[in-house]
Amino acid sequence: GKPFSQLWTIIGHIRRSGARRRREEKAAVNLLYAIMSGKSQGLYREVVKAVLRVLRERRYEVRVDRVMLDFELAEWNAFREAFLQMELPCPKLSGCVFHWAQSVMRKIDNCGLRRCYQQPTEQGRFLRRLIALPLVPPDAVWDMINWFDSNAPSTAHKKVTKYVMDTYADPHKALFKPQSWSGYRRLHRTNNACENNHHSLNSDTTRSLGFYRLVDFLRQRSERMSTLATHVNDGHVTQYIRPSTIRRDAKLCEAWDKHARQELSDFQLLEKVNFAYRPK
Repeated sequence: GKPFSQLWTIIGHIRRSGARRRREEKAAVNLLYAIMSGKSQGLYREVVKAVLRVLRERRYEVRVDRVMLDFELAEWNAFREAFLQMELPCPKLSGCVFHWAQSVMRKIDNCGLRRCYQQPTEQGRFLRRLIALPLVPPDAVWDMINWFDSNAPSTAHKKVTKYVMDTYADPHKALFKPQSWSGYRRLHRTNNACENNHHSLNSDTTRSLGFYRLVDFLRQRSERMSTLATHVNDGHVTQYIRPSTIRRDAKLCEAWDKHARQELSDFQLLEKVNFAYRPK
């Protein structure tokens, strides 16, 4: 078999310093490239430990507040084990809400409900409310998912609900608990910056790029990071945020604020925020 099977990356945001920085005054940058021979928990753990070890040897203060991941259990466990074995506080691990919705959409497709989801019917709204669960408080999810389970309009709808319940909501057997995929009152809910970075990486390389040329290419990209950081801090580089995203987040924040003032119940909030998952 091939000695290497994937290029694993850890990406972070460089933000402009200062208290009055704007939301877009940041840029996503690669913090790590790891050419790996597999996707096992042990391999991920050793990569993370190697990074933490280097930071410690160079006397950097290691302070990681949050890590956002895809829903790959090996990665989640690897981060927990690495920080524990290095005797460091484990950061809060969060799942990407975009990939959460993709996971539920695949189940909707498998149950033959894609067309139903796209239609302005009560059965379609049932699915859009279900897929908007990351936008409500995580401690409200279990009661809501039980309501969905009791009020599913068809056997297929009940199968989708059962999938969400067993995988993401059940406090005893769910692989990923609601606190780990909640996007409630958070503007940064996805790791789409990683996807954009991967697209950029793929567009800058060719299929015929060999191992040693790849390593040299990644080294050259890494050496540009200090220059990029300077441009961000000077305000010359900003992240483009689509106007539609800004308008959507403004509506979400308005609904979240009303909920915080107890002007909306949990279910009323879900009704307000599920517009984010209306079919285009």
